[in-house]
Formats: sequence, C-alpha cells, structure tokens
Amino acid sequence: MKKVLLIMFITTLMLTSELIAKGKQRIGVYDSRVIAICWFQSEEGQKNMKSLMDEFKTAKSKGDTVQAKKLEEKGQLTQRILHDKGFGRGSVAEIIENKLNELKELAKKEKLMAICSKWELNFSSPDVEVVDITMNVLDMFNATDKVKKMVEEMKGIEPIKDAFFLEDQYRNEGCPVKIRTAFVLILHQSFISR
Repeated sequence: MKKVLLIMFITTLMLTSELIAKGKQRIGVYDSRVIAICWFQSEEGQKNMKSLMDEFKTAKSKGDTVQAKKLEEKGQLTQRILHDKGFGRGSVAEIIENKLNELKELAKKEKLMAICSKWELNFSSPDVEVVDITMNVLDMFNATDKVKKMVEEMKGIEPIKDAFFLEDQYRNEGCPVKIRTAFVLILHQSFISR
C-alpha cells in the first residue's frame, strides 16, 4: 500500500513539474447545467424522483396527511433545486462526486491541474489555460445523443439568473426560447416516466 501511495505521489509530482515547466497550467471546466440534465434523465436520477413520488403516493393512500405534506414540500424544493442546477449555476458537486476516479483519469490524460464547473471558476490567471471538458464529463454519465444535442444548443446561452424560480420565470416568458424548450421537454419527460 505504501509503495502504491509513493508511486502515485511521485507521478503527481512529475506531472506537476512538467506542467509548471511548460509555463501554462491547465484547468478543466464543464457546464454544470448539462451534467444536471444528463443526471436527471439517467436511470439514477429517475429512480430518485420515482422513489420520492412513490413515498408520497403511499403516504397519501394511507391517509398520512402530515407525511404526505412533508413529501410534497420536499418534491417542490427538489424540483426548484434541479431547476437551479439544470438551468442556472447550481452546484452539481453531489452528482459528480460519484465520478471521482474517472475525473482523476481525465485530469491525468488531459494534463489538468484541477476540474470544476465553469460557473464556479471566478478568476484564472493569464498563465492558466482553461479547457472545456464538458463532453468528456458527459461521457462519464453515458449521455444520450439527445442530451449531447441539447449541450450544443445550450452553448453560448448564459445560465438563467435565479433559476431556482424558473417555473415563475417560465410562466412570465422571461427566459430564452431554447431554455424554455429544454425546460418543457424535461418536464414532459419526467411526467411521462411517472
């Protein structure tokens, strides 16, 4: 075990010194919105939503109004949080942490010093090369062609401010057409799968 750790440490030092010697350090960034959308449409994301809906239906059928109310509130809050992640700048840290080993491999392959959401990189020095790895990260989640197409459509569209309140913005027609279309598609798909 100690030998493995020592080898990993030496490899990391060699990679770091190689990058520093080249003058530019590289940071990988991804669009967290598409990671959230991909996860939501995945089996795991749908399973989480179905589980919540099943708990709600069970509580309601048993006449447990207190539990049903709690679960209804949890569902509404979950939906708002997903809006913030999928259309705003919400963090996907708890989604992506399951892919830590793949991220390490990607960082090694692409010679990246760090990986983060492009919306959470507030500043980088001119000595840092920022590399968009969104598609690489999507591949870790086995993104469908539909999601990959959505990624292309979302390029150049800024996240929605206060996406937590997206439902209200959508009703007021206050968000771009492409985002509204994506929002409607995702809502439609989530209701079909219930």
